[in-house]
Amino acid sequence: MLSPQPLPPDEQRVGYLVLDLGVPGHQHPPTREHLVEANRAARTLGIKVRRVSMDPDHASIDRYVFHFPRYRRNDGQAGRIGESLAYAVDLTCGPFRDPQHSATVFPIPSVLLSSKGALTTRRLIELEESREPHLRTLDFPALALSATVGFVAQHVATAWRATPAIYSSDRLHNAARFYRDSQEHFFVYPGQYEEVVYGDAQEPQSGREKSTLEAALLGAFKTVEAMLGALPSDDNRLRRKLHSLGLDPDEPFGFPEQMPLVRFLRIMEDSRDKRSAHGSTPFVPITVKEMFLFQNCARWLLVRSIEATIGRSLE
Repeated sequence: MLSPQPLPPDEQRVGYLVLDLGVPGHQHPPTREHLVEANRAARTLGIKVRRVSMDPDHASIDRYVFHFPRYRRNDGQAGRIGESLAYAVDLTCGPFRDPQHSATVFPIPSVLLSSKGALTTRRLIELEESREPHLRTLDFPALALSATVGFVAQHVATAWRATPAIYSSDRLHNAARFYRDSQEHFFVYPGQYEEVVYGDAQEPQSGREKSTLEAALLGAFKTVEAMLGALPSDDNRLRRKLHSLGLDPDEPFGFPEQMPLVRFLRIMEDSRDKRSAHGSTPFVPITVKEMFLFQNCARWLLVRSIEATIGRSLE
């Protein structure tokens, strides 16, 4: 077994660039809420976070960079923080990352962060391409380092607010990961809500569309199971479990028909079992509206669980 290769001196002290997510730009009215929440999350996580202007001549979006005390390098912990923030952004803003890019942070030597010269995307691409193979983070640095998405400041603030809870709890981290998996297959943007809930119960037409909705349902129900465990077969036991987690078993779900959360979870479980989990079972396809409601339920449970952990509202 080969022993790990030692890090060169200039790679031992680093900061970490948050990939894909941009710092919110000019907002009307102006707000610093996202910076307040980023710094609050940083104190909880034991890091310092700052905004860095990159490519100033091209008016690009500013980026977040964080580091551990004394710029200590810890790629594993940094990756967990980056993942947690990415999952929180998926939860509050919708899916925003290329699923082919697994990295969520990029290490930058501290000497580059402290130098007076401008930090540019081209410089970071050259840095990654010059590194030894065992030090590289990105398969396609030009693509990964150039892709930046900006969101409304309030939504980014909410994501930072949720990040420490997702980071510190394996249960929430897994639930957020499964929810992101569901969103990668299916997502309805807010402007499409009315079309989905008031329109015809559209069924998938092609085999690919059916597979996409089935995979989305599996991800959504895995989100539920990550938080609740396997659902008890007895409704009274399920009620007690929901109560123990601070959730109301009679919370109304469904549209336009309203039903208690307990019953809605049973319908979701039945759909998972009969329409998604088994290849040999004949089934009626999941409709777009049903999938929207199932995913919304999974999201509601995840948000409430995070709120219970942090002791304040996310939204």
